[in-house]
Amino acid sequence: MEEVLRKEEGKPWRVLEFYSGIGGMTSDTHKRMIAMLRENHFDTLEFILSPLQFGVPYSRPRYFCLGKMKDKVSSLQELRLRYFTPREVANLHSFPEDFQFPGHVSLRQRYALLGNSLSVGVVAPLFHYLFTHE
Repeated sequence: MEEVLRKEEGKPWRVLEFYSGIGGMTSDTHKRMIAMLRENHFDTLEFILSPLQFGVPYSRPRYFCLGKMKDKVSSLQELRLRYFTPREVANLHSFPEDFQFPGHVSLRQRYALLGNSLSVGVVAPLFHYLFTHE
């Protein structure tokens, strides 16, 4: 199994499919296969499917296991990215340039408040329309 996971030229497979009779699901080999896939950073989905489910007049069910390698999660720093500052988020919401949070509001609270806020640039024209049109 490990040789299968290591494709030629050392490049690992990203997606795999295995199938067998349904009896294979209860075998020790199945348990080892699932453990090895997980150790090699694969997410797995398992199905028992019959051709009848797809309109094919043949009723022999089969076990299918799909494996997909998890993407490596990089840090923001590795990707040369950063979080928006609260000021940048406020700018995106069209808050006035002179807007400031009171000093006692923590950074976490600022992000939460901005995340729950409405865009001034959207709400202001709606209110203007609401109060000037009949």
